[in-house]
Amino acid sequence: LALDTASHRLFVARNDRVMVIDESSGKLLGEITGLHRTHGIAFDYRTGHGFVTASGDSSVTMFDLASLKVLGAAKAGAGADALIFDEASRHPFSFNGVANTATVIDGRTGASVASIPLGGRPEFAASDGAGRIFVNLEDSSAMVEIDSKANRVTRRWPLAPCESPSGLAIDVVHHRLLSGCENKIMT
Repeated sequence: LALDTASHRLFVARNDRVMVIDESSGKLLGEITGLHRTHGIAFDYRTGHGFVTASGDSSVTMFDLASLKVLGAAKAGAGADALIFDEASRHPFSFNGVANTATVIDGRTGASVASIPLGGRPEFAASDGAGRIFVNLEDSSAMVEIDSKANRVTRRWPLAPCESPSGLAIDVVHHRLLSGCENKIMT
């Protein structure tokens, strides 16, 4: 799920499409179709573009936020899954669970501009809005920090006793990351 706070619409990733629902009425406003195993959704309000990952064809599709028309697709790493938009770099980042990489997408053109090796299977990510992206690595119970302007991993931390971290949230006010773990704890 992704909430478009500017237009008050909820975007719901389904297997082969993304449903767009009015936040107040619950009415279906439209769909973005022709996708293959959709996962993450992110928005770039400055360009008026939205993005969605599809693990079925390892792609990131760019669409127009106003019309919902597909504008193009870029190749991402195998298993394109989580997706965030980083304000500091002005790029969407796809986190690719099979490839163990992050793919950096140009927010204006929708083209793939970089691939970042992560050293493990990414599950979810969060941006601090100031150029740092944090990513849970599910298979190694660790977290990495990405410099979103240099497009490289800068630090890595173990999350023990956390096992198989998946959900991740950031509290930018208190400088804390909250990682949900399969063994029913939060680190």
